[in-house]
Amino acid sequence: ADIISEYSNSGDYKKAFSFLDKIDLKLPNDDLAYCYGSVASSLLDDSTDNNDKYIRNLLGRIDPRFYLNWRIHLMGGYLADKIKDTVRRDKFFEHTLKVYDSIPEIPIQIGFFYYRKKNYDKGISIINENAQYFPADYRFPFYAGIGMISKKNYDSALTYTLHSLKLDSNNVEIYSQLGYLYDQLKNYAKSDSSYEKALRLDPDNLSANNNYSYSLA
Repeated sequence: ADIISEYSNSGDYKKAFSFLDKIDLKLPNDDLAYCYGSVASSLLDDSTDNNDKYIRNLLGRIDPRFYLNWRIHLMGGYLADKIKDTVRRDKFFEHTLKVYDSIPEIPIQIGFFYYRKKNYDKGISIINENAQYFPADYRFPFYAGIGMISKKNYDSALTYTLHSLKLDSNNVEIYSQLGYLYDQLKNYAKSDSSYEKALRLDPDNLSANNNYSYSLA
């Protein structure tokens, strides 16, 4: 693992993949996954333009040995996106979501990935489809609300955000988001009230102070 990390961190992918060839059938799957992850992480962070062939090489090595390793498939999705292979990207993400439905950060992370791509419908769909596995986690309706805000669908965003408030009634970010939504919907009394509740919970919260002052102005 140290040798692989040294090669990949220095950008010497030719040696890294040559070494992978030597150890591919010799290491236990968990150790091999660590090595693959090290190379994948370096390729993701690498800003040079001539690494597509190495990314394709690595993606081709993600086989049934790693069926239950969600980190490898998640990184595979990110790498596939980097080379603009959206079909393979979506398959990696779908596999990750299917195999691991007990870790809330996975659908949230993938949902926000699609938000960053401005594919808000896809991100909202992933978050909503997985919310059933985490019914007490306020983040799912809250983040679905963020997706709806990005689409400027403020009525739906409000419904989601109010649902998240039922799951966590002392969350400053929820009240701040409610303040913003009520402001957009021109319900200024509820907007002010929501911001004031947020600031009672956290008087120094930068987002709540900034958004409330902007709303008042």
